[in-house]
Amino acid sequence: MGEISTQTWKADLPAFREQTAAFYRGEVTKADYKGFSGYYGSYAQRGGKASMLRLRMPAGRVTKDKLAFVAKAIREYHVPRVHFTTCQAIQLHDLDQETVCTLLDKALDAGIVPIGGGGDFPRNVTCSPLSGVEADEFFDVLPWALAAGEYLMHFIKAEKMPRKLKVGFSNGPANVTHATYRDLGFAARKDGKFDVYSAGGLGNNPRFGVLVAEAVPPEKIRYYIKAMWLNFRAHGNYENRGKARSRYMQESLGGPEAYKAAFQEKLDEVFASGEDLDLSVQPMPVVKQGDGSTAEGPRESSRASMRWCGIRWAASLSWRRFARFPICCKACRMWRCACPRTRLPISST
Repeated sequence: MGEISTQTWKADLPAFREQTAAFYRGEVTKADYKGFSGYYGSYAQRGGKASMLRLRMPAGRVTKDKLAFVAKAIREYHVPRVHFTTCQAIQLHDLDQETVCTLLDKALDAGIVPIGGGGDFPRNVTCSPLSGVEADEFFDVLPWALAAGEYLMHFIKAEKMPRKLKVGFSNGPANVTHATYRDLGFAARKDGKFDVYSAGGLGNNPRFGVLVAEAVPPEKIRYYIKAMWLNFRAHGNYENRGKARSRYMQESLGGPEAYKAAFQEKLDEVFASGEDLDLSVQPMPVVKQGDGSTAEGPRESSRASMRWCGIRWAASLSWRRFARFPICCKACRMWRCACPRTRLPISST
């Protein structure tokens, strides 16, 4: 199952342009428009007088070409505000009707997919931002996170889920991405495998994820993603959106052990189906060498000072370096950066 071409999503753009025009004419309510526009990664702002566009950056990886697109969009369309989200996407704020439609189209041309960035869809997969160069990490999880992100895009047009689905990968004990608190989290182990957590969340009614599997070989992660999707659809709450996130399933199914049993049942179904979901990914070695220097002060996250041993500049751009972009005035600890306005670390919520 390969990657979906960004051009494939373009067939849906005329409907977005038409419905957005109707909304700005006052013919569609804000609530109805939200239910429509979330699929495109866009929401109305300022009482319906502006729009936001959310750009997926799978696993928090920003290539130079994607960065160039964002910078050019900011300059050419005079974007006044940019937000780095806790799910490692980039949001362009306060866009007018024509700009949001144009940038959605141009983002796809640049290989950036906003589709599924809102609404009841799999969201952007998160990954430890320094995976591959972080001191004391267990192993580089970035290639597996990217593969998971590609696979999850195939569920956007599949049967509807009760709510959004967030998947995260952590590369070591720091657990910067809170993989143990995700709808589905893959936490790296010293032996090169993953422990898998499910039905966690940090919003209302926060729940630590249920440990549904241990020592999972990385090449098997898509089986667990498919099982999560099936389990969510089978047991999630379609009647009450306030209790529709997967973390509520721990209680509705009778507790963590009952949830684990339900997950295992769906996992058995996936393996028994005969569908080949095994993964084979290419490693992404970091060739740039550090100079032995360390980073301290307000640009360090509140967790601990961490050795700066290089960034994936040839392949991508570290969020930490991109945090210096002058327009960015809000970030979170997940990016390990600080607000240029206050120069103080900001914790994720």
